[in-house]
Amino acid sequence: MKNIYLYVMLLFCAITSFAQSLNSNSCDNEIKEALRYIYGTKIIVQDVNKGFSNLKSLADSGCMNANYQLGKIYYKSSYNYALSDRSRLLAIYDVFSNTSDAFKYVDAAAKSGHLEAKVLLAQLYKRGYGCKLNYEKALALFEEAHELGDRSAAFHVGYCYYKGLGSVSQNYTKAIEWFNKTDYPMAKHFLAVCNYFGHGLTINRDKAIELLLDNQNVNNSVTLLKHLEESNDSGTEGILSNFKGSSVEKETKEVNDVLLVGTEESTIEIAKEIKTFPSVEDLKGSWSGKLVDLDYSGERIMRSFPVEITIDKDSDTGGVACKLNINQQTTEGVGILLDNSLYFSDYHISLPVLYKDHPKINEHEYSLLSADLELKEINYADYLVAYVETKNNALNEPAAPKLLILSNNRITTNNGIEISEDVIKALLEEQGESFIKLYPNPFISDLLIQYQLTEDALTSVDIFSLNGIYQKKIVDNEFQSKGDKLYHIDGNFLSPGTYIIKIIANGIEHTKIIIKN
Repeated sequence: MKNIYLYVMLLFCAITSFAQSLNSNSCDNEIKEALRYIYGTKIIVQDVNKGFSNLKSLADSGCMNANYQLGKIYYKSSYNYALSDRSRLLAIYDVFSNTSDAFKYVDAAAKSGHLEAKVLLAQLYKRGYGCKLNYEKALALFEEAHELGDRSAAFHVGYCYYKGLGSVSQNYTKAIEWFNKTDYPMAKHFLAVCNYFGHGLTINRDKAIELLLDNQNVNNSVTLLKHLEESNDSGTEGILSNFKGSSVEKETKEVNDVLLVGTEESTIEIAKEIKTFPSVEDLKGSWSGKLVDLDYSGERIMRSFPVEITIDKDSDTGGVACKLNINQQTTEGVGILLDNSLYFSDYHISLPVLYKDHPKINEHEYSLLSADLELKEINYADYLVAYVETKNNALNEPAAPKLLILSNNRITTNNGIEISEDVIKALLEEQGESFIKLYPNPFISDLLIQYQLTEDALTSVDIFSLNGIYQKKIVDNEFQSKGDKLYHIDGNFLSPGTYIIKIIANGIEHTKIIIKN
């Protein structure tokens, strides 16, 4: 009797499994058909509304892969729309433009155990797309997906560490550790970049070329390898000329030597700091120098561009009128000076890519957001030093840190007017980080406020509009233990404009401005 019962149960499970398999295959086939209508094929004329309707019906009936596909198209259509004006993609964007629906469908699929949906959900949390910006959730989902066998998840974790995105501290060592956990092609591509430039590794260009040659199914690696070969063949090498032979090792050694500034072993004399909190009057005049591009750790000089800046007081607003010429591009406008920081309004520059790994992208547009200023006397010359925060508009991410070094007293060499490379490297050691870190900047709906207490402190945190109409207390005279603090602000109820973040810790006041778009 028991054997008959067991046989019946096994038969029932087999039939159920077979039925589920048929349903799954049927669902997948219907999804493929819906996608053909959404994107169009050589045979099927594009009908986004019909495809969307069919795919939504499948999702509403419980097909989790359909939920995932819907969310995926929502996510990708917004990105592709930003990069392309092709009518086919615009037609998709017109239908798939609701970010909250994107999150709803992806979240449902992820909760059902859909592995690819977990990775996409992490991407949504990372961008604040249809949900609150949350890097902690994003990393947790990426790591969970990695443990479950997704190849791309480890790359995404490594990417966050590589660039230091959001509340994730920049760390090449951790980035490389995660890149090495997967055979995902883009992880291999970034390992090649790390080897080529010595990011977290000893420079090994042979290893970089080997990785790129073994990664020819990825367009990024194909393009980068071709670019490196063309640079070598031309003999001129352009923007990569600083990275041949032993030059990277020499650059790294010189940066490390900066750590000795102020000791008997240093050959660079920094006479004194003139003014930590300069006024508009201090800044008025014509300045010339360099914009120095650093790596993501802020410790390596990658390249530099010539800069000419004219600064004056704006007669209408009392702010800082700036005219900047960077790499033969001119941008001008009015900024706001608060304490030692200059906040730019609608300043944009385009710079060539450091290395070409995309066939259609030769330069990136950057928004200049703010600059922490210091006036210094170095080697008996007056210098204006600015640690510049920028945003890469194409990637919608913070760009690598940049250092602006300007002088009123030009140091002349046989080549003309130039600022000593030794001085640039000396100032790199002077680089400090703002007490208040804001992300993203500018923000639309979500704002992360991060700061670090070096000791226990009685702390207050406020956000208020520049015109004084809006004010909100985030932390009210609270005793906090030392360490990193992170707060999320829901900006959906804030009007577009300029806001000030003020933090008082043990009686010391820190302020920073941020723009709500």
